[in-house]
Amino acid sequence: MSDAIPVEIPLVNVNDETVKLTAWLVQDGEDVREGQNLAELETSKALVELAAPASGRIHIRIAAGNEPAVGTVVAYIGADAPATTPVQRAASTLGSPLPMSLSPVPGILPSGTRFSKKALELLARHNLSAELFRDFTMVREQDILALVNRAAAASAEQLHHAMKGISLDGLTLPALFAECSTGHLDPEFLQSLRKNPETIASLPSAEKCRLYREHGAVIGDDVIFGQGTILVAPQIQLGDRVRIGENGSLILRERLAISAWSSFREGLSIRGGTAVFGKSTFAGKRILIGGGGNADPWALLVVGDNVYLGDDLFINICRPILLGKEVFLTQRSVLVTHNIGHSILEGWENTFAPIILEDFSQVGMNSTLYAGSRVGHSAIVGSNSYVISSIPRGKLAMGVPARVVRDAVRPIDRKKQLQIAETMVRQFQELLILKGVEASTIETQPILQFTARYQGKSYRLAFIESLAHLSSSSSGADESVVWTFESSATSPSSSWVIMDLLAKTISGPSGMFSDSAREFLRKRGIRLQPGPWLYQRGLI
Repeated sequence: MSDAIPVEIPLVNVNDETVKLTAWLVQDGEDVREGQNLAELETSKALVELAAPASGRIHIRIAAGNEPAVGTVVAYIGADAPATTPVQRAASTLGSPLPMSLSPVPGILPSGTRFSKKALELLARHNLSAELFRDFTMVREQDILALVNRAAAASAEQLHHAMKGISLDGLTLPALFAECSTGHLDPEFLQSLRKNPETIASLPSAEKCRLYREHGAVIGDDVIFGQGTILVAPQIQLGDRVRIGENGSLILRERLAISAWSSFREGLSIRGGTAVFGKSTFAGKRILIGGGGNADPWALLVVGDNVYLGDDLFINICRPILLGKEVFLTQRSVLVTHNIGHSILEGWENTFAPIILEDFSQVGMNSTLYAGSRVGHSAIVGSNSYVISSIPRGKLAMGVPARVVRDAVRPIDRKKQLQIAETMVRQFQELLILKGVEASTIETQPILQFTARYQGKSYRLAFIESLAHLSSSSSGADESVVWTFESSATSPSSSWVIMDLLAKTISGPSGMFSDSAREFLRKRGIRLQPGPWLYQRGLI
């Protein structure tokens, strides 16, 4: 007996007894994922998508072009299915999951043009006129996204010619990339830097900052250059509190821009055309950016906000490399944008192509990303992997070559979240004790909390699921922090520091204890906003 899950025609409009199955978007026998669009259905009012109720192999039972009644089983999903003759699919175009309950966005639509429900939703989200698609017979989600991506790519190309043809979908570039009107160095000073870089490199940090500012560079407050570090570029822009470690050599033909609160340890080497880093970039030791082809006009590196770059990276920018926000590129990884081997006329591979890491993606240690690779939004590349193509959004891929093995994230329920929060409270208390801080035992009633003392001051950390249930009385400590899952309620006291662990926000007066708690959370992936954030003082 089959354990396959039926795929039925849903009731979209109450007056419809039948719908037209206009096209299948997957092939018979293909593996599909839960929520994936399987087919297009035409109702009396709109074109909608039929989403998969489960993951598995699909067995199609009703061909495109038919008009099945509401409730009809048109396919099964599972290892096997009731024995009937499979049918050919009529189309092969992937879409995105869409709840069947969504209603079309109202508006004036061109006569003779139909829009899918997802397309109408995207029109409203991006504030686009439906008139842009007057010549279309049918407008789908991918048509809207293609227009949006073309507009974004055209805008990016105005900032740098190397961006031509690169899709920015899933990618958030730093604001500084577009702020390119300042920081131009005096030609004579630039020439002296190129001829005698050692002279500037040997100066103290404060003197180097003064000279760069006097000759046109934008250098923010509290910027520190390590001993032996030199910057050479026609355009230099550094935000507040940028740190570049000892023996750094940053030599660009066009532009060097580093946003506020970014930190690079010793041995940073950059060669290429343009390099732009977003806010709170944290980079390790001995990072080499450039490599073969760095003199090519497409040598571009753009790094988004809150990115981590591990030790001993090799990043070849013969072609553009773009990293979105909150990307993790870990130790000893290699990114190569071109291949040179034997003659291309003899059939040997010869590739020159950009590499893209979309927002929130992660690359494990000792991994290699080859020219043309793209790691999707929130996807993970496992350590010791070799990526030669694209990793889909939200997937975990590993191996040589890297292949998708499962979803990158395993959703957890509220019960599990509460267990994790309690564990973190206990781990933080233990860490403080091991660091020499006097801490009380953990109380569980009326709320989960403990107190601590250090150098004559008292501290308190509490966790409560909703801030609405926290007493408004004073905490009685010099500094108090509450971790919560719901901070929409009014703070019980202006002296509390409120850290919403799910919204990843922080409010209230900062201090040594709250900075320590914030750093503890950062190391568990909970990066609180507003930022940028750089841990400089605390108890851990």
